[in-house]
Formats: sequence, C-alpha cells, structure tokens
Amino acid sequence: MRGKKLLAALLLGVGLCFVPSLGYGEIIQPVKPSVAFYMQEYKENPEQGLDEWRKDCDTKLPTMLDWSLVWAMTMYIMNNPTDFQSVNILYDSVGEFKEYYPENVDTKGKVCIEIMDVRGAFSHLISESSAKSRISLKQGFKAYLEVAYSYIDKWATNINTDIVGKFVSKGGIPLCYFYQGEYHLWEK
Repeated sequence: MRGKKLLAALLLGVGLCFVPSLGYGEIIQPVKPSVAFYMQEYKENPEQGLDEWRKDCDTKLPTMLDWSLVWAMTMYIMNNPTDFQSVNILYDSVGEFKEYYPENVDTKGKVCIEIMDVRGAFSHLISESSAKSRISLKQGFKAYLEVAYSYIDKWATNINTDIVGKFVSKGGIPLCYFYQGEYHLWEK
C-alpha cells in the first residue's frame, strides 16, 4: 500500500513537470500605424501626413498618479462589494473635461470624480422637484463622493480645491456636481 502511494506521488510529480506554467503571458506592443497610409491620405501635403503619423505614433505612458487613481477605483470596489456605485476617477491636467460640467466649472489641474447611480437608489428623485428630494440627492452624492475621496486623499490633499465631482443617474442624466467645496444641483 505504501509503495503504491509513493509511486502515485512520484508519477504526479513527474507529470506536473510537463504542465506549462499557469499565468504565463505575453506583452503585446501596439503596432505603429503605417506611414504609407498617411502619405496616401495627405497626397497634397506630405509634411502634414508625416506630422499626423508622428502624432499617432507617440504614446503617452501613464504617470504614477494615473496608476494610483486606478488603484483607488479598484480598492473602492473591493472594499464596498455590496453597495458600490460606478466610479471613474481621472486627473485632468489640461482642462479637457470642462465640457462635461456646467460653464462655471474649471477642471484644469483637478481630479475629476464621476459617480453613476447604477443601483438606481436616486432614480425616484429625478422627476421630483421638492426641497426634500433635492436635499436627499445632495446628501447621497456627498456620502458617495466622500467615500470615493477617502481612497485618493494621499494624492488630492484638499477635497475643496483638488476635486471636481459629478453625480449621474443610471440613464446618464446629470443630477449634481461638486465644485470648490459646494454641492450643486445640475441646472436643466
């Protein structure tokens, strides 16, 4: 009996030597676009074609802040598995997200947090215009924003000056926004 167990263990060990490693992967580098395509597209102006090709070949590597914000989103989901909302946290270095906020909001140099009510907790408040529903909408947004902010407070040290936030319904309707320390309802 003991010999059979030893033989089985030996055969299992030898068999596992031939199994390929789990988790083996390959990093696939993006293929650069063909310069011939751009030269064909810009026949009249080959310099512009070359410039466009160079723009498309440039790749921007993520910064440590970008990695930290992705880590923060992941940790938010992992630590709140039963009640998390959809959260996007991005740093806007040049102000390109300004178009997604009301006119008076400047996003340049700020961390933008978008929270989407995927669970529909506030969907019944969209059509209501009572003061009580507006207050509960702002309070709900404030609670979710503060939880999301707690994961990035090492990088964005002041919520009032470093954060711009937006609260969106499940259907993509903007409900509230946060700017310069104040919570505002989205004007229609």
